[in-house]
Amino acid sequence: MSEVTDGVLARLEKVEREYRMLKRCVAVVVLALGALFVMAQAPSRPRTVEAERLVIRYPNGKEAIVLDTSSRNGVAEGAGASFSSPAGDTLVDINASFVGGAVHVISPKGDLQVDIDASGTFPGFDFSKEPVGHRQDFL
Repeated sequence: MSEVTDGVLARLEKVEREYRMLKRCVAVVVLALGALFVMAQAPSRPRTVEAERLVIRYPNGKEAIVLDTSSRNGVAEGAGASFSSPAGDTLVDINASFVGGAVHVISPKGDLQVDIDASGTFPGFDFSKEPVGHRQDFL
């Protein structure tokens, strides 16, 4: 009788080992499917930022760089970028419109300015000591 009991115990141990292995395999498959489901639900990060105006500020809160578009009655007229000093003075303006493009650079003290304009109203290059208040707006 002990041979029969030993045979049954050996078979029972084999079935229990196979059952443990089956449980582990099922757990791994469930975890893998769960991970795939969670990853599929994560939103992908867009590679572009869309805005009509973007402002980058200094730590003191003043505007450092402003990228802006202009429109009139829903029709796009142009785009521009302004670069300001930490004190808040705009030192560089870059503008583009259907008329042309322009770059306006002002010295930190405001006594020198450089204008480069490629439009029908002011074709060419200007380097002058005009006070900043006398410059022409390009956009």
